[in-house]
Amino acid sequence: GVLYPEKTNNIVLGNDIQMCNQSSSSNSLPVVLYLGITNLITLGSSGNFNLGQGGVTTNGVFLEFNPAFLGGATPPTAVFNSAASGGRIGNLYVCNTSQSIPGYALCNLSGGSVNVLVSTLQVGQSSSGLGSATGVLTFDMGTINASSAYVGRQQSTGGGMAVGTVNINSNSTYGASATLQVNGLLTLAATTGTVTPGTAGTLNLNGGTLIANLVTNGGGVGTINMTNATWQLTITPGITAYGNITVTNFNTGGPTNSVVVS
Repeated sequence: GVLYPEKTNNIVLGNDIQMCNQSSSSNSLPVVLYLGITNLITLGSSGNFNLGQGGVTTNGVFLEFNPAFLGGATPPTAVFNSAASGGRIGNLYVCNTSQSIPGYALCNLSGGSVNVLVSTLQVGQSSSGLGSATGVLTFDMGTINASSAYVGRQQSTGGGMAVGTVNINSNSTYGASATLQVNGLLTLAATTGTVTPGTAGTLNLNGGTLIANLVTNGGGVGTINMTNATWQLTITPGITAYGNITVTNFNTGGPTNSVVVS
């Protein structure tokens, strides 16, 4: 199914948003939510935003701005928050599967500006089922602020592979860029038990900014690619113990990569 909300949307819910909550089967067509021009989505206490929940889907779950509203004088906007928990939604899942069906979810917020407060960002999460989970998050303006984050998370031995990708880009039309801020631990290719081959987590910084002091690599393959991007570490004397970065692969390109310690 495809849902087109209005140009201006103020959505207040008591609990979660779930897109394509499947228990044991797969949808025959993609499931798509197109955001309007101005979007404020407020969830209830510990509410979760699930893009592909349960068995997910072989045909995909998609969250995007309506293409008809892109490229204007000002970009469309989206704010995701909570009425409780300090304003943070509980979890933002981009593909969260626990069944035997392979799942795919794409959260592509390119062309609009986002402001997201979330406790845990989880991109590409598989569980006890044999189905693989593939999640892709892409944005090029605004900030996603997470207390912690997993990019590729395999939660059980023998479970399907988990593949997560986060693209932190810039937008030349509006002269703006995206920022992912992770205040606690950012884990790439997290695994519980024996790793399933193919489990991976990738961060692509293409003109955007990553603010993170602690990055670790699970049992899968973790990769960070930086191209004309910024990585910021914030050290507060007497409070911040250290910064630590561990990944399988770290690649750079472009003439203007920066690592900023402040």
